[in-house]
Amino acid sequence: MQLVHISTIDIYGAGNAACGLHEALRDVGVQSHMLVLKRHVSAQGLVEFVPARDVPFGRLRNNLLRQRSDCDWSRSSVVRSKYEKMTDDRTMHRVERHQLVRSADVIHLHWIAEYVNYLSFFAGVRGKPMVWTLHDMNPFTGGCHYASNCTRYEQCCGACPQLQSLVEQDVTRRIWQRKQRAFAGQRLHVATPSKWLAQCAERSTLLRGFPVSVIPNSIPSSAFPSCSREESRRVLGLPPEKTIMVFSAMGTGQRKGAVYLQQALARLGQIITSTQSLSLLIFGSFPVKLLSQSPFPFHSLGYLNDPARVTHCYNAADFLVVPSLQDNLPNVILEAFAAAIPVVGFRVGGIPDMVFPGETGLLATPENSDDLAQKMLWMLEHPEERRRMGICAQVLARTEYSPQLQAQRYLEVYDTLLHS
Repeated sequence: MQLVHISTIDIYGAGNAACGLHEALRDVGVQSHMLVLKRHVSAQGLVEFVPARDVPFGRLRNNLLRQRSDCDWSRSSVVRSKYEKMTDDRTMHRVERHQLVRSADVIHLHWIAEYVNYLSFFAGVRGKPMVWTLHDMNPFTGGCHYASNCTRYEQCCGACPQLQSLVEQDVTRRIWQRKQRAFAGQRLHVATPSKWLAQCAERSTLLRGFPVSVIPNSIPSSAFPSCSREESRRVLGLPPEKTIMVFSAMGTGQRKGAVYLQQALARLGQIITSTQSLSLLIFGSFPVKLLSQSPFPFHSLGYLNDPARVTHCYNAADFLVVPSLQDNLPNVILEAFAAAIPVVGFRVGGIPDMVFPGETGLLATPENSDDLAQKMLWMLEHPEERRRMGICAQVLARTEYSPQLQAQRYLEVYDTLLHS
C-alpha cells in the first residue's frame, strides 16, 4: 500500500501529531510519505511540496485568486485577527498534481489550511480512498477553526458571529458552499482524536454523511527521558523547594483561556497563606503581560524548539494547568502524561477524554476561574495524591496512547476503505 499524508505543517500541535503517525506507520512497514507545504523537521519519507513551474498562466491565476480572497474577507466588518483563526478554502497550490498524491493508494489528510485548494484537490482525487484526521473544526465550517458557541456549521454557516456579520450570504457561507461541492461523492473516512470533535463532525452538514472514527493521537514512551527533578530545576534556574505549575500554549486567542488562568491565580493568591509556596513555569506563545499582576513568581521561557529543554520543563514541574475553553485533544496533555505529570483543566472538548478526576488529574467547571483556583489549590496541598495521579497518567499514556496502537487503528481504517 502506497500512503501519502498531506499536512500544511510538520511542527506544532497538528504537525507533530501527523508526523508522529507517519513515523509510527513506517515503523510497522507501511510505505508512508508525508507531503508538507514547508519542511521543518528531518524524517524519512517527509517531502516538501514544490509548486509546478509549468502551469499555464500560473502567476496570473494566483494573483486573481489572491485578489478575490482578499476582496471577500475585506467585506467583513471586523479584523479577523481579533478572533480565532479563520482561513479560506482557496489556495494557489495544486497538491493533487503531485506524483506522491497521484500514485497513492490511500490519501491521508491532516491540517491542510492555507495549503490545499479544496475544489481542485477533491476533484482531482475523486474516487481515491481518503482518510481525514481532523485537528480542529475547520474542515466542516465556513472558515473558523474553532466555532466557540456558534452552531451554524450544523446548517450552512453564513451571518458569521465571529465576523459580526448579519449577511447570510457572507464569505463563510460561500466557503461552506464550495466545501459542500468539493466533498460530494468522495470516498472519505473521517477520524478525530477526541470524542467531542467526532460529535461535532457528525452534527455538521458537511461531514455527517461520512463514517467517523475516534482515534487518539499518540506519544512515544521515550518522548521525555527521565531526569531528576532537582537536575531539571537546576538547568532551568528554578527554585528547588517550591511546587511548580507548568503552563504551555501555542497561540494567544481567547480560546486558550489565559484570562481565566489570570483570574484563577489572583483568586488562589487570596486563599493560600503564603504565595511563596508556588511558582509558575511558562513556555510557548503565552501573553506574559497577563501575569504582571500575578501574586506568584513566574518564569517564562518563550517558545522552545529544543527537545531537551522541553523535557526539563516537564521533569521540573509538579502539575500542568490547561485553561482552554475549547480544544480537541491537546498534545500538551499527552506530553505531561508521558512525563508523569497530572493535569488540571476545564471540562471541555477532548480534555475529559484524558483527564479522569482523581486518577490522572482534576477537571473544573468551564469558564469558572474560582473552581479552577480550587483545583489548583488541591494539587498544591496534596503532594502524595498528585504524584500518584502522575504515575496513573503515565501508565495511561503508555497503554492507550502508544504509537503502535494508533498505527494499528489506522491500518484497520485503511483496510476497510480499500476493500469497500
